[in-house]
Amino acid sequence: MKGIKECAAFAYADDRLGEVAALAVSLEKSAAICERDIQFFALNHLADYQMPRKVFFVINCQETRWAN
Repeated sequence: MKGIKECAAFAYADDRLGEVAALAVSLEKSAAICERDIQFFALNHLADYQMPRKVFFVINCQETRWAN
């Protein structure tokens, strides 16, 4: 998606479903993207169960030794 520098998907605890998909998103400097924009994009490109229910905006996504 244009305006996103990097993102990381992970499971997030949910009282009703147990876990839902979530994203940590780092935006490019001039990007004006909100959570709904990301969810709408995902709705058109992913299966329902893959759609992020929570979006966290972060400065950068740190890679761990398991990340590629």
